[in-house]
Amino acid sequence: MLSFTLMGTADTFFVGRLGTVEQGAVGFCGTVLWAVMCFFIGTLEIVQTFVAQHIGAGNPRRAARWGTTGYHVALAFSILPLPLAFAGASIFEQFGIADEMIPFADIYFQIRIFGTSLFFLSRVADCYFRGVGDTVTPMVVTIVANAVNIVLDPLLIFGWDPLGIPAMGVAGAAWATVIGTAVHVAVYWGILHRRGRAGRHVPRYRSRTRTEDVKELLRIGAPSGLHWLLDLGAWTMFTIAVARLDAVQSAANIIGITLIRASFMPGYGISTAAQTLVGQYLGARDVSSARRSGWTSVWITCAYMGAVGGLFYAFRYQLVGLFTDDPAVIEVGVRLMVWAALFQLGDGVQVVLAGALRGAGDTRYVMVIGLAGAWFVFAPLTFYLMLVHDLGAEGGWISVNAWVIVLSVLLVARFRSDVWTRGGINLEPRPVPEAEVT
Repeated sequence: MLSFTLMGTADTFFVGRLGTVEQGAVGFCGTVLWAVMCFFIGTLEIVQTFVAQHIGAGNPRRAARWGTTGYHVALAFSILPLPLAFAGASIFEQFGIADEMIPFADIYFQIRIFGTSLFFLSRVADCYFRGVGDTVTPMVVTIVANAVNIVLDPLLIFGWDPLGIPAMGVAGAAWATVIGTAVHVAVYWGILHRRGRAGRHVPRYRSRTRTEDVKELLRIGAPSGLHWLLDLGAWTMFTIAVARLDAVQSAANIIGITLIRASFMPGYGISTAAQTLVGQYLGARDVSSARRSGWTSVWITCAYMGAVGGLFYAFRYQLVGLFTDDPAVIEVGVRLMVWAALFQLGDGVQVVLAGALRGAGDTRYVMVIGLAGAWFVFAPLTFYLMLVHDLGAEGGWISVNAWVIVLSVLLVARFRSDVWTRGGINLEPRPVPEAEVT
């Protein structure tokens, strides 16, 4: 997961050598692109649950078919954002970004949008391998793709005369990411092709997909995608609200968000593991092990994120000081880090249990409480504390903690019940091994 975030980071880093305007344009584009894609990605991520449950049910053929369905849905999804490629400039004008940034943002956005299909396909392949319990292959493939991107970024951005490569500027950064993603997909294709020739059940692009499979994937996956979108919307509104206060508050807030994103990645990795384990155990009709794996994941995450919270509090001055030497920003940032430290435990519980429930196919409940938490707790409380009580960015961080606490309580109550073990995904009957036939 950490490796996956490096493509956008590499683009922003190398483009920064072109100038502040270009770097700002690429950084802003990353936010807009994620907003465009997050619903589709959240929906496609549920492929992992389908694959895991059918692997647990002893049906690798059906698991592979869900990978194929994910590929075909990903290709269909990739058509939908294409018209936005021709509306980039007007979109950025509506956001009110600086006029000098718009041409650079437009070209980067356009190229990345045309590479959407590759991005979606790479995520489906990641989900398939995680669903079968193989997390090493996605890690290696993602590192290879990132290495390609990091090598191509300076070559395409600045050019290299000995190879006759022209300097492409911001467009070069976009093409480096698209090519890196193409390598991501191609490596997966090679691995699956080799396994298929060995007689193993694997997803195939050319296999047919049943309409009922697509409907089932959308039935379970769309609530997950909507949950991702709602979460992003709440955080985006919070960031915009703080940015409108003043530069000091905004800078301190961005530092806090940057640090919790770094601490969040291992927690999300454990959530992914919980999704796979719960799915596989439910597929095997072993509810007690599914429940145990969920709680074990929670305890591991609490231990890790609790330790991170302690470090955030103990070294809050030093951590903020890594990003700025402005005394005013440090003063605000240090106060925010106290709330960021408290945020760790609540966030860890809700992230992992949301993953566990997605592994059970209980995506509608996760979506509903996500909607309630984001828009009936986080948003109004942020408005009240920031504007009525004039607490600034600190009021927003208090609201963030209230939000994750509410989510954690509701998710714990759900996982303690038996409701999530029923319904969800419709499994086909488990094949009976010949040795068990009497």
